[in-house]
Amino acid sequence: MTLEDLAAEFGVSRVTIHDALRLLERHGLVQIEERRGAFVADPGHSELTEILEIRAVLFGLAARLACVAADDTFLAQFIAGVKQQRLLAKDPTTTPQDYGAASIVLQRSLAGVAANLRLVEMLDELSNRSIWRLVFRD
Repeated sequence: MTLEDLAAEFGVSRVTIHDALRLLERHGLVQIEERRGAFVADPGHSELTEILEIRAVLFGLAARLACVAADDTFLAQFIAGVKQQRLLAKDPTTTPQDYGAASIVLQRSLAGVAANLRLVEMLDELSNRSIWRLVFRD
């Protein structure tokens, strides 16, 4: 599709489409090649491994901070969410989209209770990069 096609489809200007593609590129979700166009980014195995390792450390930090700030009601809800996540993981009919969405909900709830906006932003960014390939490429 051309910029003109996308602009017409979404009812916006070419500049808006161009800016949106540049934003997606900055977030590592697309690659823009001069005179060829924009393509969905395809992170390699090593990049995904690095992202998941960093995300795991930050998730651990969020859990530690949340344990200090959370009340019993939140902890019970979070434990129920973890159990649901495990069920999704075991269910062969679960789509990557469903699993990814449930994972993000759990992550955001935990990071939100931790009351650290930067932590929430960093986890969201890493999650977007790590699930992009699983959800949209496969």
